[in-house]
Amino acid sequence: MTTDVKVHLKQELKRRRRANPRYSLRAFADFLRVSPAFLSEVMRGKHLVSEAMLLKIGERLKLNNGELREFRMSLKEMRQENRLKRRPKREN
Repeated sequence: MTTDVKVHLKQELKRRRRANPRYSLRAFADFLRVSPAFLSEVMRGKHLVSEAMLLKIGERLKLNNGELREFRMSLKEMRQENRLKRRPKREN
């Protein structure tokens, strides 16, 4: 199992498309009860999901507690990395 939410969502969409080649990102977004634009941004790595959104998506995908815990840890690490990247450099 991957601990990256965007990778998991991509894999799930791919799995659903194998079962139904006409299954779209819009249909997947409807299933998850999120906007297609938001889902697209998450899957492209342009946006991180919030804790509340992770729980919502996890509920819709029937993720177990262990999977949710792994995703939370991964998101926490990604947020920390983003904070470090955004810090302005100090001039001495």
